Formats: sequence, C-alpha cells, structure tokens
Amino acid sequence: MSESISDAAPLYTLSPLTRFSDRAADYAKYRPGYPSEAIDVILQGLETSQVIVADIGAGTGISSRLLAQRGVQVIAIEPNAAMREMAESHQLMEFRDGTAEVTHLPSNFVDVVTCFQAFH
Repeated sequence: MSESISDAAPLYTLSPLTRFSDRAADYAKYRPGYPSEAIDVILQGLETSQVIVADIGAGTGISSRLLAQRGVQVIAIEPNAAMREMAESHQLMEFRDGTAEVTHLPSNFVDVVTCFQAFH
C-alpha cells in the first residue's frame, strides 16, 4: 500500500540535505534544463574559458553541465551524495560535498556563484 499524503512526515521534519536521496534517479531523468538565454545572461561579458563558477545546490548537475558546455570550469557543490552520484560527468565539472553555508572553497576562489533551483 502506498503512503498517503496525510501519512507522510511533515516537511519541516525532513532533512533538506537528504530528503531527495530516494528521488535522485528521477531528478536525473525528468528535471528539465534551463533556457539557453538564461545561461547567456549569466555569462554575458565574461571570457568563459577563464571563469570558475561555483554552482551551489547543484543536484544532479543540470545547470552545472549547461555552464560547462559553454567552456566554463564548474565546481558543483551538492550536499546529497545520491544526487552527486547521478550526475553525468563533464571534463569541466567537478562535484564536491558541501552546502551554501560551508562550500569548503577558499575565499576569492571563484568568479561567479550560481544557485538555480536549489531551495526546496
């Protein structure tokens, strides 16, 4: 028998760092991308081959991959191991365990910080 909505744990009791672990495969398969125009605006005026982006809350790497496909070096910060494991690799992407509050990146290390749909 499936769990009804009324039987589910209240959202505020679930860890925001792990509550999507059992949905990582669905995220990788079904989450839509972002319009190329949005990526254009983010990268406008930048020499992409010389830019390092920290993509915070990267999930399965949808936005990170779009940036990397434009020649940008991306450090994808994602606290959920299952999400990181589902990410497609790209030579310009590196996934790291971390959160927005604790990225483990040195000060002044990146040129741009992005956060797409990371707040649930």
